[in-house]
Amino acid sequence: MVKPNIGRLLIVDDETELMTVLCETLDARGYRTSGFTSAKEALEHFKNEEYDLLLTDLMMPDMDGIVFLKKALE
Repeated sequence: MVKPNIGRLLIVDDETELMTVLCETLDARGYRTSGFTSAKEALEHFKNEEYDLLLTDLMMPDMDGIVFLKKALE
């Protein structure tokens, strides 16, 4: 039985395995997820999509999570 989407989540983590597991786990529970290992790529994607929640790692090589969230709010 397929569950309806209960929310759209953008997940950003530079660790591929962690991002993948988060997406798979939340997808299985009815969320629609998009996962990225690059904050810069996630911001580009974010411009064209709407999300209910942004879930991000705090420490990433190209941009930390706080800066990412501030840019997403702009």
